[in-house]
Amino acid sequence: MPKIIPFIKKWLLVVAMSLGVVGYFVADVLFVEPVSRQAVVHWVTSLLPYLLFMMLFLEFSKINPRDLFPKKWLIYSFIYQFGGGLAMIAVLLWAGLPTWTNGLWEGTLVCLLCPTATAVAVMSAKLGGKAASATTYAVLSSLFAALLIPALFPIVAQDSAELTFWTLFRKIFAKVFPVIIVPLLLSFLMREFTPSAHRWVARFAKDKSFYLWSFCVMINTAQVLRIIFMGLLDGYTTLFYCFFAAGLCFLNFWVGKKFGDTCDDRLSAGQSLGQKNTILAIWVAMTFLHPTSGIVMGAYMIWQNLFNSLQLSYPKLR
Repeated sequence: MPKIIPFIKKWLLVVAMSLGVVGYFVADVLFVEPVSRQAVVHWVTSLLPYLLFMMLFLEFSKINPRDLFPKKWLIYSFIYQFGGGLAMIAVLLWAGLPTWTNGLWEGTLVCLLCPTATAVAVMSAKLGGKAASATTYAVLSSLFAALLIPALFPIVAQDSAELTFWTLFRKIFAKVFPVIIVPLLLSFLMREFTPSAHRWVARFAKDKSFYLWSFCVMINTAQVLRIIFMGLLDGYTTLFYCFFAAGLCFLNFWVGKKFGDTCDDRLSAGQSLGQKNTILAIWVAMTFLHPTSGIVMGAYMIWQNLFNSLQLSYPKLR
């Protein structure tokens, strides 16, 4: 037991993903009826917003508002996202590539435009980065996505006639505001008006936000398997999509770290650009684009957490 606990702590994200895989197959056996299976999926996924809210509230309690200010790498990251998004739209409209690859480019488009992961501050702090700059990027990238996705998606969306800027903006903002902005404001208000309670929360937080995130990873892994096993693509094409997502994931981490090197913020910048809000990204992909694009973002979620586990265990990779 003394050896098992340190091992679990060291590879907690991998353990969480493994439990998600086991949970998916156990649920698949236990809940055969589509109605009961859908009820379980709805119940489990409905937990995520509450878990994410609590996770971020605990993490934000450790951040001083005075440390929240944009750095130069944020501008580079937004240019990278916007330029990459325009390039993917050009590929989809004019490249004339085989239709089976559309999900790849649409998935890449979603990946580039969607905001950073809600847990980016948690992972940045865990790796030794600056949680404050990652939080700044999380807030700004959410607003950036809420504006840019409604502006660009109707160009390539499946049912673009039904999409208006304000409709899509409201839907995206409704998903990111309660989870990111509200806990941030609540934490700052507590710091200002109830400092003793805030200090207690900050002491209590410690690594608990990371454990909450690991539980979210377990749920997300089960969701990803559900998408992959929908049978949207044949086995070999699905495998190709998954390895494509791996290349995209490591490219984003590498580019982010290079941007961060320009202002001595390598870890936070790498996490901010590499980690993606895959919950939002999968929802956007499956709702407005070709469903196969959701496979790219689902696989991306697995790769980003594998890479995070390696960074936690092997500091040379950071």
